[in-house]
Amino acid sequence: MHTLLRVPRPASATRERPLEVVVLFTTMDETAAALEAASTLARGLQARVKLLVLQIVPYPLALNEPAVPPSHIASRLLSLAHDAGVEASIEIRLCRETGDALCRSLPAHSIVVLGIRGRWWRPSSGRLGQLLRKQGHHVVLSCLK
Repeated sequence: MHTLLRVPRPASATRERPLEVVVLFTTMDETAAALEAASTLARGLQARVKLLVLQIVPYPLALNEPAVPPSHIASRLLSLAHDAGVEASIEIRLCRETGDALCRSLPAHSIVVLGIRGRWWRPSSGRLGQLLRKQGHHVVLSCLK
């Protein structure tokens, strides 16, 4: 079970169901790197960018009452996207665990950009990317500089 909060991106020319590049929030630094890569990719594909946040709400709290208000997270991420020069929508999903919420949040064959630390070929890096690929998504890894 999860709750959804969407912060639409600023108004611009839209077409029916445009191609979307999804940036999955991990950490602020990794997400900043992913936003830069997604911006370049989205421009080339004439796609829009969506920043997806899976916010875990622990069981003592009601699912619709997380410890950190989604509005606070949204404002920090809007600032991060602005600093990266990316026009993006933000989708915050309140959930108990990320696996199920991630599966429900991504349409089939989504383009997902992940920021990672270290090198992409290290086994410990990109495990989430491997999981997403197994689910049929197209994953782009952006290493921190």
